[in-house]
Amino acid sequence: MNEEEIRHRQANWFLGGVLLVICTGIGIAITMARADNLYVGIGFVVGLVLCWAVNKFVK
Repeated sequence: MNEEEIRHRQANWFLGGVLLVICTGIGIAITMARADNLYVGIGFVVGLVLCWAVNKFVK
């Protein structure tokens, strides 16, 4: 694995992590507005799926 591949992989993990945080934050915001804890879980799961998809398919 060369330096460019390592840098690309780190960028993918960073993007995936940002998407995870954003989706979880949206879930928390909706939960605060609607008082339903389900939205935090939905936001977290969507963020995990996006994080996985970024690291799996973005090359």
